Amino acid sequence: MQRIIHLIKKEFRQIFREKSNLGIIFLMPFIQLLILGFAITNDVKNLGLVIVDKDHTLASRYISSAFATTSYFKLESLEFHEPAAIKLLDKGLANIAVVIPQDLQKDLQNKGSSQLQLIIDGVDGNSAGIALGYTSSIISKIQPELSLQGFMKKTATGKPLQIVLEPRYFYNNNLESTSNIVPGIIAMLVTMITLFLTSINIVKEKETGTLEQLMVTPLKPHEIIIGKIMPFAILGFILLNVGILAAGLVFGIWIKGNMFTLYFLSIIFMFTTLGLGILFSTLASTQQQAMLMAWFFSIFSILLSGFFVPIENMPDIIQFATLFNPLRYYLQVIRGIFLKGSSFSILLPEFFALLAFGVAIITLASVRFQKRLK
Repeated sequence: MQRIIHLIKKEFRQIFREKSNLGIIFLMPFIQLLILGFAITNDVKNLGLVIVDKDHTLASRYISSAFATTSYFKLESLEFHEPAAIKLLDKGLANIAVVIPQDLQKDLQNKGSSQLQLIIDGVDGNSAGIALGYTSSIISKIQPELSLQGFMKKTATGKPLQIVLEPRYFYNNNLESTSNIVPGIIAMLVTMITLFLTSINIVKEKETGTLEQLMVTPLKPHEIIIGKIMPFAILGFILLNVGILAAGLVFGIWIKGNMFTLYFLSIIFMFTTLGLGILFSTLASTQQQAMLMAWFFSIFSILLSGFFVPIENMPDIIQFATLFNPLRYYLQVIRGIFLKGSSFSILLPEFFALLAFGVAIITLASVRFQKRLK
């Protein structure tokens, strides 16, 4: 027993000999718990709302006000034509459009009923169904108030008739969860395969001494970097195509947008993950350290990307933090191209964000890697 105790002490000394291990073991889990505890929630709120008012009457303004002042929705825009509202849904800037028809007030006063069209982004089936429930609740609440103010005709019994909701789901008509999840899984796999393999492979070469052998060759540092990341970039590209093929053949989810747009933006995104792999390899002394760094980053990036929880449901400060998460933008790219058929012009904000991340991280990683080689 005494020999085992001595061995345990030796192992603890070895663990804590590396100061970086202290941060990996204690600091990173605490930060994860602190941030993700606020970010991960099942509540659906702050859904982006667009109101299309074709009636321009007191009744239509009353309905618009009821939607705009609720905590369920966040009013993004007030439009007068449906195409403008649909464009906001295409860009992911809104989740639902409420279309108030022309002659709404006249129909309510003469017939006691009217129709209200809802255009709902069905990419996230759960949020879409809850958005419809919120809308129904709001309409049910304001119908008696519309009647009291003389905007709705009453029946012989003195009860008001109803406003009929006509929901239309875009991009995912059947609200199937796999349509939303499968493209997200592809994005996760591309992230993890390029990040983990790059960081672990380079650290492994440092441990075995083969990296030092490369240093005495005529190869320049930038040539070594390119030679190191290219195999994993090719593997990531192959994995992307395997995922696309599996999504179509197994789940029946075929790309609606341009394949080459997805390829181009995926390559831009891989600059970030490959660069992070190189960066982690310069910070880590062992494969275990590199793996833990990559794992912690992956947990953060996945859970703050909008894959499991819509970003609009998170607290404001966490939503701000997600702006610095490259996977957030790539997830919007892959879902947009798969489900919405988004064009490159629609995805320009995501392109510029991914390009900025890629250039910054690959530059930082290259500088640190060259210093390490020297």
